[in-house]
Amino acid sequence: MENISIQFQTRIMLDKRLSIWHIGTYLALLHLLRQNQGINPVTISRKIVMPLARIKSVPTYHKYIQDLVTFGYIHYHPSFHPKQASKVFIIP
Repeated sequence: MENISIQFQTRIMLDKRLSIWHIGTYLALLHLLRQNQGINPVTISRKIVMPLARIKSVPTYHKYIQDLVTFGYIHYHPSFHPKQASKVFIIP
């Protein structure tokens, strides 16, 4: 878990594509990973992640999650069922 945080800090310094919103979203996911005792994948919902990442709109949330997927920081497996959480695998 701590290793993932250190690797991320190194990557964000070099990755010019990332904005503060990408970083905030990723840190929210790391927080949930820590709560999950470092076990990947983490189950998430936007109702939990959005306040942690300080994101106010659903389209913005989806944009930054998709960017993190595209940039190779996470694997995202959305759940389209209202009572089932989505899964995120944090890539070390």
